[in-house]
Amino acid sequence: VDSLGQPIPIPSTDYFLTTTRPASLPKSEWKNFETSVFLPRRDPGLARAFTANVRYSLDHTRGGTPQITTTQPTTMLKPFQHHIVLLSERPDSYNFLRMSDSIQLSKQRTESGDLIPPFYFMVNNVFGDPLPLPRQSLNWTTIAYLIWDDFDPEKLSTDHQDALLDWLHFGGQLILSGPDCLDKLQGSFLGPYLPAQFDGSRNITNEALRELNQNWTVPVANNAAEKRTFVVSESVPLLGVQFKPHTEANFVEGTGDIAIERTVGRGRIVVTAFSLNAPLVRKWRSFPSFFNNALLRRLPRQFFRYDSADISYRWADDDTNIFDPLVGSTLRYLSRDLGYRASLPAHYSLERDSREHSSRLAEPMVSGSEYATKLSEVSEDNSGNNQNGSNWKLAYERIAKNNWHFGGYSDAPQSGVAGWNDDSGVSIAARETLIQAAGITPPSSTFVLRMLAAYLLVLVPLNWFIFRCMGKVEWAWAAAPVIAIVGAVLVVRMASLDIGFVRSNTQVGLLEIHADYPRAHLTEYSALYTSLSTGYHVNLDNATAQSLPFARVSESSFARSNDPLSEVQLKRTVQNRLEGFQIQSNSTGLLHSEMMLDLEGIISCQTDDQRLPTSVSNGSGLDLKHVGILHRTDSENYQVAWIGEMASGSVADNLKFEPCDFESVTAPWRMNSLFGHSPVRVRSKSPSDTSLDSTDSFDSEESIDLPIPSDSSSEDDASVFVSDEPTSGREQLANDYHPTNGDVTIRLGRLLDTIAYTLVLSPGESRLIASFNGQLGRTKFDPAATQTDQQTLVLVHLRRPSLPPAARDRNALTDFTGKSDLDWMKEIEELDNLFSPQ
Repeated sequence: VDSLGQPIPIPSTDYFLTTTRPASLPKSEWKNFETSVFLPRRDPGLARAFTANVRYSLDHTRGGTPQITTTQPTTMLKPFQHHIVLLSERPDSYNFLRMSDSIQLSKQRTESGDLIPPFYFMVNNVFGDPLPLPRQSLNWTTIAYLIWDDFDPEKLSTDHQDALLDWLHFGGQLILSGPDCLDKLQGSFLGPYLPAQFDGSRNITNEALRELNQNWTVPVANNAAEKRTFVVSESVPLLGVQFKPHTEANFVEGTGDIAIERTVGRGRIVVTAFSLNAPLVRKWRSFPSFFNNALLRRLPRQFFRYDSADISYRWADDDTNIFDPLVGSTLRYLSRDLGYRASLPAHYSLERDSREHSSRLAEPMVSGSEYATKLSEVSEDNSGNNQNGSNWKLAYERIAKNNWHFGGYSDAPQSGVAGWNDDSGVSIAARETLIQAAGITPPSSTFVLRMLAAYLLVLVPLNWFIFRCMGKVEWAWAAAPVIAIVGAVLVVRMASLDIGFVRSNTQVGLLEIHADYPRAHLTEYSALYTSLSTGYHVNLDNATAQSLPFARVSESSFARSNDPLSEVQLKRTVQNRLEGFQIQSNSTGLLHSEMMLDLEGIISCQTDDQRLPTSVSNGSGLDLKHVGILHRTDSENYQVAWIGEMASGSVADNLKFEPCDFESVTAPWRMNSLFGHSPVRVRSKSPSDTSLDSTDSFDSEESIDLPIPSDSSSEDDASVFVSDEPTSGREQLANDYHPTNGDVTIRLGRLLDTIAYTLVLSPGESRLIASFNGQLGRTKFDPAATQTDQQTLVLVHLRRPSLPPAARDRNALTDFTGKSDLDWMKEIEELDNLFSPQ
């Protein structure tokens, strides 16, 4: 609610949301309950843009006056801020991390004099309190890192375990303090994903640290006597662990055998041979650099002083601003984070970015040959400046250099990354697809012939036979008008049901899957048409599901009406339920739903020595169609292998990849009418026309040769030709509107192009793209639609690219603060005392 207690609307809609959950309260007992609250996007220009008031009430099931009603202010994270969660039986021993320069630049100010806000907030478990972890992974979106020390994995419930694995596969990073946890975790739910197994204890010597010191000791600038190497005393050994590496794991660059990491889906697990809270480690003067770059895997830093007192840093090899949310967390959901515009380097002042992260240098993302042409025409700016947002080549190089953080993703004005987003590239493409496809479909010729045959059967032979048996054949003439009237009423009624005149549901979805993982992220966008005013209730698939009214236009184009807001209620139980979604008569309402879906198995692939997929197995419960694989070689060339159909349990062997240009990577899918081509004509579009309306299609501006997939003889493949000849008004009308009988009404072309040309494909990376026709999960709409059409684009990340090399900072913060070793150790002790429980 706002400061006056009035509900804040869901962005770009005329609805507001309340969330409820059941609570069983035994008499005279305290209980903790977890619930989720949707925080609508606030105006960055408001003074309290990052403060939300949440109203809580405790109602009795029998109704009446609420038992308790209270409104509590909630401070929201800024877009670049995230959480680091610590799980340890001794959380106080990690207090020194809270003041690390990776987490915050203590007492430093921006150019305007404001204190530089922290980049992360550390949260640790407290004995006797619930775990500081949500039970559903879609509520982990503010968590960038999880540090695991000596915590017992059995204390995590099954829901917590599933949520952690989901979060990990979609980009979360797990840091393990080796000696105290590796042995415990081997037999736990994390066992199959660990980068190494426990292979015995050892004492870490100075010889074992030699390579680490050579590569991770930060150079000393002004104080030659300062020691930043990691030195172990002969009398006080450093306890460590011996690793037995997993075949898919690698030691972090330059650390010897001290730190080993393994990618898991989009995420990563790293484990150290020594305890991160060991006294010798805490006093290691180069540990801030090691923590920032080897463990957090952020970009190398270069500190500098910009006035007489204040110190900041910039990324050493990247022009990205230090407040860029894409650097702070690698958690990504394709439907939430994929950009609609190219992400370009942001050259902001510290002052502007620390107070608000609203402006962003960007250019419209284009696809195909136009994108390649722009890259070739742009001359590189030697100064590296990009104030006018037109340096496409610099943007491309930025993404190619660090695809893990950037790669075509963009951040939202309030939530940063991984937050609910109706203005992502996928959401925009889905909205345009629904606007084009939603509505009613005229009756098919089969339906008309069937109704006519039934009418004639009743009117002539059946009518005559009945009265012939009664001995009153002449009465058949009198019954004919009655039969005609009744038949007309029935035909109208049946036609109404057939065309969805009462209700229709048009649904387009995106299913994002990571190979070798049996759970996926499903996003569904639904257009509900009704001829009568209807209040919809949606029974969602499971407890992870979330659903909200979907914005019909982007936030920048939305104009709020003077009508009062309508309430929708999300009831959270074992299977969540959205209630009260009211749609006025003869209109369409849009819904946006997301959930984690169990696939009943995994999709996996085998690769050769060049990381090229040789076979793919579909162990999921999905029957996939229009299956193809995109791959980019190390030489940065693109290849496509067409499979066609893959039933559940099938295996595609001997994949044959054909080289292709960047602008034609989607050509095999484009041969099918499902992906956007009309079976009559491919419409041309002026490259200067950037507007998108309900009749736009993602067609090339010129005739091109499209490779025909191997299964192009299937019935649903459309014959396509491109015509540059002028068309008459009647021909243009026929092109803009064509009957959908016998053809798909939902076309996935917009969604395909958004993903193929915005989500950067790195060298060595492979993706599978397919479609699925029908319902995924068990979501049910009440009342049910009389006409439904559901199409889902399936994206499987088969092989991820290698992580960018880890490298140390160029210098250290203490180069400008002048702290000695004694000051460093004294500060650590003061921090321990400060954060220790009183």
